[in-house]
Parts: sequence; structure tokens; C-alpha cells
Amino acid sequence: MITEEFSLNVGVNPGYAHNNTVTHVKNLVATTWQAEAEKVFKKTGVFVAGVVDARTTVYKEEWGCPKGGEDTVVVTGLRNPEFQKDAETWMESVKEVCKAVATALEQTTAYLTFTDVDFYYLKPEPKA
Repeated sequence: MITEEFSLNVGVNPGYAHNNTVTHVKNLVATTWQAEAEKVFKKTGVFVAGVVDARTTVYKEEWGCPKGGEDTVVVTGLRNPEFQKDAETWMESVKEVCKAVATALEQTTAYLTFTDVDFYYLKPEPKA
């Protein structure tokens, strides 16, 4: 079936032209994500689950990128239609969590994309 997937790329150090100093970026963002997703869940009934991967984002040093790139995290997730039937409410909940996470991490920008994906919800048979 077709469903929606999101991807958020967000920095973990406030500002530009900084030295990367955060060593546990995945844990920082995962903890922040979980707290903000819980707040949104209490308002909307939608818990936005995500997969957190530490990354390095590279752009022009003249635009504030640290030499060798900026510590960032990419959070990805998707709407499981079996649990969340309303795509619009899910997407609005995703946006709200992403904005809250970026704010908590003191970021002035982050980018969020949505993509339609072919989704297979696998339910392996238990071993006998």
C-alpha cells in the first residue's frame, strides 16, 4: 500500500560557524524527540515515531558551515495506515514535533520532506 514517509534534517549545535562538540547526538535528539512527540500525542492522539541517525551535513563555509561539516541528525518515519488512518492529522503532528525539536535544539532552520512510499507491513509467523 502507499503511505507517507517523512525525513527531518536538523542540527544539534546552536548557531553557525561553531565547533562540533556534541558527542552523543543521536541520544540528544532521540530524547528530545520522544519528549516532544509525547506532548503532541496528548494534543492530537498521534504519536510520531521516528528513526534517528547521526549525520554530517556539508555546505559552504562562507554560509557558516564548520570545516568538515556540521553535526546533524536525520529523523525518518512513516504513517502506518493500520494504526493512523488520517494522513492529514498525521502530517500536521509530524510538522509540530519537528518544529518543537528544532526549537528545543536552538536551531534557526531545519528541513522536513514528505514522500509517498510503497509500504509493506510485515507480520512474520511465530515459530512453532
